[in-house]
Amino acid sequence: MAKPPPLAYATPEDAAFAQRFLSTHPQCEATWAKVVESVQTIGELQLTASKSRVAILGRTRFLWCNAANQDGSIVVRFHMPYRVEGDRVHHDEEGDRFSIRVKLASPADVDAEARGWFREACQWDLRGK
Repeated sequence: MAKPPPLAYATPEDAAFAQRFLSTHPQCEATWAKVVESVQTIGELQLTASKSRVAILGRTRFLWCNAANQDGSIVVRFHMPYRVEGDRVHHDEEGDRFSIRVKLASPADVDAEARGWFREACQWDLRGK
């Protein structure tokens, strides 16, 4: 089976915002690319960006990065219907869902566990919660 084409940003402006946002360290862009790759085959998705974040949209904005750090790490947030447990996660309850935060120090941190969370968040969003 052929690898699907990479997700594209909604507009050239989004792509430019993403490039600037992720430019704090070369590793930030590589880590974000691994996050995007983990969900790109699930459904109809789109990438967007602003001065303060990059995001993946399904039915809603379900996964985003709002911190690209000088040390090369990024912080991603995503929504889940339950509390995710683990040493590297932090969460906030938001009504009937949880907003999960995970710091990813490098592309290697986008491991099977993280990819599973991101894929589940995507599927939950596309189902309409």
